[in-house]
Amino acid sequence: MPRRILFLDTPGGALEDLARSFRAAAGRGTIVVGVRGTEDLLGELESGAHVDLVVVDMFLGDGERNGEDALAMLRERDSDLPVVAAGEPGGGGAGVRGTPAGGPGLPGP
Repeated sequence: MPRRILFLDTPGGALEDLARSFRAAAGRGTIVVGVRGTEDLLGELESGAHVDLVVVDMFLGDGERNGEDALAMLRERDSDLPVVAAGEPGGGGAGVRGTPAGGPGLPGP
C-alpha cells in the first residue's frame, strides 16, 4: 500500500513548498494530498482511508480554524497518527516541528 501524507491547506498556500519537498523526498511510493479544510481532513480519517502522516500549519490552520484547534480535533479522532506541525507566527511557513504519535501536542517556542 502506498504511503499517504495529508497536508491541511492554508490560506494562500503557505505550505506548498513544504508539500513539494515531501513529494520529492518521499519518492514514488508516497501520495501527498492537500485537504481543503479541517472537516475534510477529519472526513478522510473517518472514511477509513489509509493515512500515514498529517501536516498542519499551527498558526494559519485552514483559515477558519487555527492549527492548534485542528490538531486537537485530529487527536480526538486518532491519537496515534503522526503529525508534523509547521509554520511560524505571521504565516511564513518556515518553522517545522514534529509531534510524536499520541503526544500531548507541541512544546512552547
